[in-house]
Amino acid sequence: PVTIRLFNVRVDTISPSITSVTPPANGTYLFNMPMMFAVNFSEAVTVTGTPRLAFTIGSTIRYATYISGSNTSILNFMYYVTNTDTDTDGIVINSPLDLNGSTIRDAVNSSSLTFTSPNSSSVIVAGANPIVTNVVPPANSTYLLGNNLNFTLTFNKPVTVTGTPRLTLSIGGTTRYASYVSGSGSTNVLFRYTVGGGDNDIDGISLMNAIELNGGSITDSTSNAAFLNFLLTNPIVTGK
Repeated sequence: PVTIRLFNVRVDTISPSITSVTPPANGTYLFNMPMMFAVNFSEAVTVTGTPRLAFTIGSTIRYATYISGSNTSILNFMYYVTNTDTDTDGIVINSPLDLNGSTIRDAVNSSSLTFTSPNSSSVIVAGANPIVTNVVPPANSTYLLGNNLNFTLTFNKPVTVTGTPRLTLSIGGTTRYASYVSGSGSTNVLFRYTVGGGDNDIDGISLMNAIELNGGSITDSTSNAAFLNFLLTNPIVTGK
């Protein structure tokens, strides 16, 4: 007998399945930062609509929305941290995947949606904590004995300051401190250093990108502590 191969007559009874879920990278996620999740399937799947991945921040269910991956075996989901999200002991990713009215399937079979939740205990969320969104350094100039170097830090929400937090400066390789002056109860907090005898820096001072509490505190109205590190989008160089 001769075997005849019928290439267009196919049999597929195996549904796609989720083999694993990759959580966001370990770290602390602040207000408005994206959290990326990857859902890995046993085969390429096609997506119609907008499925979503449920996860728990603190005790609140949030959803990461599908953004890409149709016709591959990896679907990508994203969530932006809000200013009420807080979780100090790690988020929990919830099974099953929520279709949200959409479909996920191979050529003929719908995918199963359950999965084993990965360990995401090191994915910390501090969206409710105040963060520094802008730093205004002293104007470019040469500062003399007795002149003030003012630094204004803008937070994303009003903060209450107690004690005398400070910023660490390097002036000619010598550590100096700009101390808290004013701004408690607002979003703009002023720090100041007054140039002293012996201070000299001909190629520009430097500002370290972290607040030192120095025994004080910076919190919002519900006692969430401010995140002390901040990003410097431009080098802080003054006193040229």
